[in-house]
Amino acid sequence: NPANNFCTLIVSQDFNYIITDFSGRIVQSSTGKKGGHLLDLSLLNNGIYLLKVQMDNQTYLRKFIVSK
Repeated sequence: NPANNFCTLIVSQDFNYIITDFSGRIVQSSTGKKGGHLLDLSLLNNGIYLLKVQMDNQTYLRKFIVSK
């Protein structure tokens, strides 16, 4: 952190993710398979974002910064 154009998620199972800006607007969402998953952040503007990852009954929330 900060991220540039890409970020790698390494997870133990299939997942869904949502990236929101700090106003709560969804700027990106998708699904991924277990193992390594590359998030393309190249279309995001510089700023602070929240990443919400959902796997089965678990939800993880992380703040990250995009700085290019």
